[in-house]
Amino acid sequence: MTEHGNILGSLDAEHLQNIGHLRTNSNGTMKLHRRQLNRSSDEENRHIPLNITVDSPTSPPDAFSIIPQRLISPATLEYVGFSRERSIALWNSWTAFTQPIDSDGDGDIMPFIDFITGPFDSRGDDADDGDDEQWRLTMDKFGLSADFQDRIMHPIFTDIRLTQSCAYWCKDTVEMRYEALRFIQHSSLDRQRLLEDVRGHSYSSSSSSQQRQAVGHTPFIGPLIEPVAHSAREQQQSEHDQPASASPAPASIFGRARSITSIATNGIDGHTILFKGIDQARTQTFLDAQGSIQDIGAILSSSPSDFSSDRALFYFTPELETAHYYAGYAKMRGGDDTNILIICIAIPNEVIQSLTGDALQYLYWPSEDWKEYVRCNRARKSMPFALRRFRRATLLIGSTAKKTNLVWRRLTGSSSVTENYVLMINGEPAVQYVFDGSDQGQEFLKESIVPRPYMYQFTKGGWNAWLDKYRG
Repeated sequence: MTEHGNILGSLDAEHLQNIGHLRTNSNGTMKLHRRQLNRSSDEENRHIPLNITVDSPTSPPDAFSIIPQRLISPATLEYVGFSRERSIALWNSWTAFTQPIDSDGDGDIMPFIDFITGPFDSRGDDADDGDDEQWRLTMDKFGLSADFQDRIMHPIFTDIRLTQSCAYWCKDTVEMRYEALRFIQHSSLDRQRLLEDVRGHSYSSSSSSQQRQAVGHTPFIGPLIEPVAHSAREQQQSEHDQPASASPAPASIFGRARSITSIATNGIDGHTILFKGIDQARTQTFLDAQGSIQDIGAILSSSPSDFSSDRALFYFTPELETAHYYAGYAKMRGGDDTNILIICIAIPNEVIQSLTGDALQYLYWPSEDWKEYVRCNRARKSMPFALRRFRRATLLIGSTAKKTNLVWRRLTGSSSVTENYVLMINGEPAVQYVFDGSDQGQEFLKESIVPRPYMYQFTKGGWNAWLDKYRG
């Protein structure tokens, strides 16, 4: 199964149709039980009974998701947020497009996602900050659907929306929805491998009986996501899949019984606790099968950002409420098929205290250094020599900025930076811990984080509860 092929593997699709969890449509879409979407959807949608089928007369309205049959298709263009008219136009352009050889000359064609998000890059930061009408006009020009626009413009998330440009959020949302489809595709491939294994065994044995049950719904395959509760059978299956020579997973400092709220409230003695809200599809390589960090670069943030004009950095927050805010906006933009995580890491205080000289820096609003440093980074202006020491920091702790890069570029100096340029959470400036994203910085962060980060799945139920609390 390749990127250009079907989202579901043929054997997996056959099985899902046989148990009534899948029906294909003539318009290039298919109706799939929400608990069969990906590795985490069983937990995300556990309120939906597995005995519900596509023909059940009393199916809950949210029991099934409508997704494309093929990853590269007109249906995908509509799924990620384009209007039907723009989807047709984009598809016609794609099919007529002369595929170029990339600059490295390795023969790869332009990826589909790069083709459809190109207009966002061309537009860049040119959108008026705070002008909702201008944002709507910009999204109309992009050919984005009314529902897509409403999700971007949700009033609860105005402050976080105005930390970036219209084009930035449009591109990020389209990419996030596309990655959600790839996550479904990867999960289908995992199920297909299990089905192939089942078919290779005798169905008369007791072990085969257990395997037949295992493919009744999406099996748990991959890193442990806490505090998701898995059945004993699923845990046994996960353990069975591990190579005999695999070393046991290191113990987690968080413990399975603790909630993320408890962790945030009580902390862990001798450690600094940090959070990051992110969509799960983008973190598939972050952890290995035992829940330990495998690819720390999977959670890098791109530039320009508050504390860098040209380098990718790691951004975390010590405030769970801030992580919830970012996770909530991702959930709103991604929709029901996008799984959102809050990553929780712990770093021994002695590790942070061991950073000396320029390796550990603090940069808070309303200092003049903060104003000028953020202004130069966001506007990609030359950095004054006196502020270049902040670039040498392994860890930079400071306030989080607001406003788009365009607004920061329009400033003639830091004297115009007011409190309106600071992201406020519960009336206080949001704080961010920013780690160096270089190879050396990545190695430091990976070695500093205690084994097995806590991965909290921000389900739709959790999101609704948070939203009700946020609204008061």
